[in-house]
Amino acid sequence: MRRGNMEALKAIPQEDGSTTSFFEEEGWRNGLVKGSYKPWEMLLISWWAFDLNVGCDKEYGDPLTSQTLFYTSLKPWCRRASDMRNFTKFLRFWGWRL
Repeated sequence: MRRGNMEALKAIPQEDGSTTSFFEEEGWRNGLVKGSYKPWEMLLISWWAFDLNVGCDKEYGDPLTSQTLFYTSLKPWCRRASDMRNFTKFLRFWGWRL
């Protein structure tokens, strides 16, 4: 059985035979790529975007199970509408009339 790409990123083999995830799997950075700290974005943008993880790489997971929003608008009230995982809704949000 072939695993999906996102599943494979959550079980990366290591030299000792164990596996590790490409993403943080607990705490306040759950769903974010390990080591994807953006100190300048945090300092200059996070306070007015109301998101300490602004600019950090995220898991492009299932919207029903993933805790991270894959938003494209910095306006806090537009995050759900600009979520790229619902591509049709995302395009409408940015003014595309398809």
